[in-house]
Amino acid sequence: MNPRLRVVLPGLLLGTFWSVLCWGGTSYPFAMLLGPLAMPIGLGLDHPGYSESRMWVEAAILVALILAHPIRPKVLTGVLSAVGLFLWFFVALLYLSDGC
Repeated sequence: MNPRLRVVLPGLLLGTFWSVLCWGGTSYPFAMLLGPLAMPIGLGLDHPGYSESRMWVEAAILVALILAHPIRPKVLTGVLSAVGLFLWFFVALLYLSDGC
């Protein structure tokens, strides 16, 4: 496997599996793949906790963490990418379950 994809590809596959496992019976089975961008789906646009700017800032920070390993494949960047992928799916889970 390409060293640049060694962390990100398995993380995406695991996240897709987790998404289907957690939300298989709903109308949004793959919504967890959206990460922080699932905020409008989970909370709704009229929810007091909805903030488009916060959604985009969270997404930008997590994308930067996730892309650290494909840009520079080292052990530390692999850990950063894994943490970023976990937080991407976990934040989506929080928004979709209205856990914020």
